Amino acid sequence: MLKYSACHRHLTLRKNLKNLMSNFRPLQANRISGKCLTFSFLLGLLFTFPTVDAQALPGRAIAQNTTQTSDVQAAQTRLRGQWEAKDSTSGQTLKLVFAEDGRFFMLLPFDEETNVALPLGYSIEPTFQPMHLDIKLPNAETVMTIFEFTADNQLRLQLADTSPGQPRPTAFASNAVLLEKISEETTLPEDTQILVDPEAQANDSRQEEAKVYVGALNRAQQAYYIEYGKFAQTIEDLGIGIEPETSDYRYEIVPQDDSQQSVIIAATAKRPESTSLTGAVFLVEVDEEDLTIAGICETEAPSSTPPAMPTISSDQAGEIQCPAGSRLVK
Repeated sequence: MLKYSACHRHLTLRKNLKNLMSNFRPLQANRISGKCLTFSFLLGLLFTFPTVDAQALPGRAIAQNTTQTSDVQAAQTRLRGQWEAKDSTSGQTLKLVFAEDGRFFMLLPFDEETNVALPLGYSIEPTFQPMHLDIKLPNAETVMTIFEFTADNQLRLQLADTSPGQPRPTAFASNAVLLEKISEETTLPEDTQILVDPEAQANDSRQEEAKVYVGALNRAQQAYYIEYGKFAQTIEDLGIGIEPETSDYRYEIVPQDDSQQSVIIAATAKRPESTSLTGAVFLVEVDEEDLTIAGICETEAPSSTPPAMPTISSDQAGEIQCPAGSRLVK
């Protein structure tokens, strides 16, 4: 088990690092081999790598068409995997791992036996040139930047001189990083230690609580319908011991116009750094038999407003479709 302790000592970094790392507040850090690592240290190392000149390209939108969805999928597939840049002077290697479900890791060697990884999130918008990349930091802030695939299938990425709250760059600067794809794998090496911000970890635990509670309430509604032929109107009616309010969330059943056909359970976050959720149970007819189908939608960003009522596909698959600004919880 990793231990965490506060690092108050600032590491000396290059003077021109007015970028991602300057916006990380002092975070808790892992103790590995008696050395204290900070997020700033990891991000600072990024800018010791060689950079390449890039032609200044204006950020122009490409007309959207029916192929937009496939363009996004194609760009995500091409980006997914392990990318590497190596400093010829120091021999140090930076590795970026773009994984499924918007997960992104910045991986650096700490010693001969240990790698450390900073967990981030990402989303892309390939309908612009250069393409847009949003990097989601552990403190829930977002850095807007740009990327492109070069003619020789390398990844050009602008990270220097970007910060949360700053406008997205419209062209690559001379300090853009050039990375080579070394693998299609999206899993981290076994010897990797993932840096965790304890505050963010606590928030993840709170959000997991909400997912468990809403999932339990969904299942209770399904059981209630089987027994009574209708959905419960209050959490107390379900009788499963879940309180309508905890220190982190408020839970309630929200009445619907078609109360006999669907019901939703709203989980409203009480903390500004947490996401909100909406659970939904639908009554559908499949092969002349009534079935209940349940799902959970979660806001894509921290919010005190749960997602609106989801919909369900009209085909036999009966898939839950979350409204804009939210995602389906797997």
